Amino acid sequence: MSGYDVPDEIMIVNADKQATEVIIFDKKVLFKTYVSWGNNLFRLYKKYISKINLGRIVVPVVCMEIALLESLYNPSVVHKWYIEGLVKKLLKKYKNTLDPTIWALVVKNNKHHSSLNRLHILAQSVDKKLADSIFQIIKKYSYILSFDM
Repeated sequence: MSGYDVPDEIMIVNADKQATEVIIFDKKVLFKTYVSWGNNLFRLYKKYISKINLGRIVVPVVCMEIALLESLYNPSVVHKWYIEGLVKKLLKKYKNTLDPTIWALVVKNNKHHSSLNRLHILAQSVDKKLADSIFQIIKKYSYILSFDM
């Protein structure tokens, strides 16, 4: 959303490291690996990374479809409503360009089932067609979860 404020947390998905490091005061870097049933999935998701320029720094960033799932995975109570508001804004703005096949790939590899269910609930208030396509993926490759949003 082109916000250049320094976030409290950034997440770096990588092939090896799983840790949380405090950079300064309350600013943290969360290192995460994608592993399912003992298989490292980093190579599978690596093709969905693009590079963006922030001034003189080049930063690798994952595609929006995976970033949406990652942001909806276990949101903190403090940031939950803020994250859901941003997700709704992104869904409204990019509903015609999002690629649901990426969500299907992710859940077929046994990742982000709860995130996809949360995304489906949020999409219902934004775009019925998008919500239906997400629901078809849930029915085919995942399972329906029930929780309060």
